[in-house]
Amino acid sequence: MSITGDLTPEMEESIKSKVESGRYHSAGQVMQAALRALDDQEHFRKERLEDLKREIAIGLKDLDEGRKEPLDEKLLEEIKAGGRALLEAYNQRSDRNNAH
Repeated sequence: MSITGDLTPEMEESIKSKVESGRYHSAGQVMQAALRALDDQEHFRKERLEDLKREIAIGLKDLDEGRKEPLDEKLLEEIKAGGRALLEAYNQRSDRNNAH
């Protein structure tokens, strides 16, 4: 099977430099590595989503059964800081991926 598509000049240059580095023997190998990385990333995201769903279900069950802790200002700020750090890391990763 043969699949064709258009690449931006930046993508072509990136593939070319990877082949020229000697790490890959062909553009096809670069594309295979990129697809493996994409598959790994999608698998990781799917696993993470399933983990989050499980944690939410546990939290909801705890609430239903009356197990809860008060949400104080310090805990709320810790949660916000953690969320902001995750969002920043995600945005940086997205920016790097979109730049190539």
